[in-house]
Amino acid sequence: MSRVLALDESDVHKEFNCALDKFSHRHHNFEAVMERRFDSLCRFMPTDVLPSRERRCLIGSFFLSEYSFESAALFNPSIVPNPDQSGLPPGSLRFIMSLRATGEGHISSIKFRSGCIDEDYNISWMTHLVLPAPQK
Repeated sequence: MSRVLALDESDVHKEFNCALDKFSHRHHNFEAVMERRFDSLCRFMPTDVLPSRERRCLIGSFFLSEYSFESAALFNPSIVPNPDQSGLPPGSLRFIMSLRATGEGHISSIKFRSGCIDEDYNISWMTHLVLPAPQK
């Protein structure tokens, strides 16, 4: 946020238009998406002064997790059985996988996914991470 706040208005305008050119085809009403993302983050702003609309959108765009395919990588996979194996057909296994994800700027994070592998080695991925309920 501080980096975007430090830009002069001409650079904000240039970078805002660059973000629109690169990503607006992937989102319906991309400007509104950027501004909504800013709205969810504005409590972390280092100032109480409300930035211009373009600057708000640009800040929001920096937190949308958009990456260029060419500069993203997944590696160092690790897979373990999910402790919850209930409700599965015989020969199937529910698992949890971690991956190291590196995106633009070489920012690295750990990503988690869960899935299920059946007796014929077909893998299905869950749309969200499924973890067992905590033990009491």
